[in-house]
Amino acid sequence: MIAIDTNVLSETSLKQPHPDVVAWLGRNQLRLWMPAVVLAELCYGVEKLPASRQRTELERWLARLRASFESRILPFEEKAAETHGRLRARLKRLGKPMNAPDSYVAAIAISLGIPVATRNISDFQHADLELIDPWER
Repeated sequence: MIAIDTNVLSETSLKQPHPDVVAWLGRNQLRLWMPAVVLAELCYGVEKLPASRQRTELERWLARLRASFESRILPFEEKAAETHGRLRARLKRLGKPMNAPDSYVAAIAISLGIPVATRNISDFQHADLELIDPWER
């Protein structure tokens, strides 16, 4: 099981996604789980766009993505909430604050003992969890 960050999934919305990411997603498809907060970020990204052809295309892409992860959405539940509080406090003491969406993704992953796939390794580096960069071969 791997928690997948927003930037990995959003790469698939591009007309020419990075081939290494596409290959990695294909190899790991059934192991990938979308944290609910990632779904929220993706929905926000689409919803904030004005009515346009781009927005319509992204709405279709998001509908396909949601369908492909239908039974693989990781909720932010009680254990993750407690983990999140401890994580944010520890990072604050270290002077290494983490932005809200990333800290929720990290807490979900830590509470489940699973890695996070992301391009933004530096955003998660102080959270003490395994990280995977699908852009690296």
